[in-house]
Amino acid sequence: MNRNQKWAGLALERVEAQKKKNHEAEYRTICLKGPALLKQAGVVQALAFWRSRSGEASTLYLNHLAQIHSGVTGAQLFTQAQQADTSSYLVLSHDLIKIAEWLRRFAQSELREEQS
Repeated sequence: MNRNQKWAGLALERVEAQKKKNHEAEYRTICLKGPALLKQAGVVQALAFWRSRSGEASTLYLNHLAQIHSGVTGAQLFTQAQQADTSSYLVLSHDLIKIAEWLRRFAQSELREEQS
């Protein structure tokens, strides 16, 4: 199993765990916007944004990215991103975008949208 397949499996587990929870729709929204935020703002800025949010869904999303990527907490991933040299930062950015894309795909298919 390659790295991408492993990430897909871990992403599916985490998304499915959010079904029928109070924050399911909010988590889905964050998953849908995650890849774009990483691409537009950059890794450190996106991680800082999710850390600053007060909702449980933002914290979960940040922790899920960190757990899937390297088995650490969101705070540890943030520190790792801040301290990375240029080449490591580019690799980290690429990896987190790929993981965020898996989370987005599974959130689209598995989680309910917000009801108006």
